[in-house]
Amino acid sequence: MSDSPTDQNDQGQTPARPILPWNDPMQTTTMNGNTSGTNGAPPPEIQILKWNWGAFTLPGFWLIAHNRVLAGVVVLLTGLLELVIKNANPPLHWLIIIGRLVYVAILAAQGNMTAWQNRHFDSVDEFFQVQNAWLNWSIAWWAIMAFILMVSIVAVENQPRMPFPYLTHPNQPFGQ
Repeated sequence: MSDSPTDQNDQGQTPARPILPWNDPMQTTTMNGNTSGTNGAPPPEIQILKWNWGAFTLPGFWLIAHNRVLAGVVVLLTGLLELVIKNANPPLHWLIIIGRLVYVAILAAQGNMTAWQNRHFDSVDEFFQVQNAWLNWSIAWWAIMAFILMVSIVAVENQPRMPFPYLTHPNQPFGQ
């Protein structure tokens, strides 16, 4: 007989295997009561939070950073897909935009719970520091994007206007 916990004892029963906190799949707390990264219930100070701006403004990167890699890659790919099919299939383009906005809004509403359950934090204070850093980076990202957009608009509007190449004179009919 081997010492494997799945072997049966003399009465034909499987002996009980000791369950330790670090290998119990049903255990949702660590040794010091910190449930972050274990899919456990977050503490009350995190449960009362309603909106996560980092999850709303940078959803793909935020998901990847909080150990939701597949969901993050899907969000990033749908953003690229929006660009690719924008002119090819407008109804599908709008369907993707609306679906993505709904998903991102749900993610932002559940973002604090998702962050706590999927990424380990040493304390609640560290959790707040990380989420505030995501907020600051998202503000910086969108400020840079707004600046680039304004510069692009100004650059396009200040381009010299080219006359139509087929008109040689405003009063001359076309083709003569």
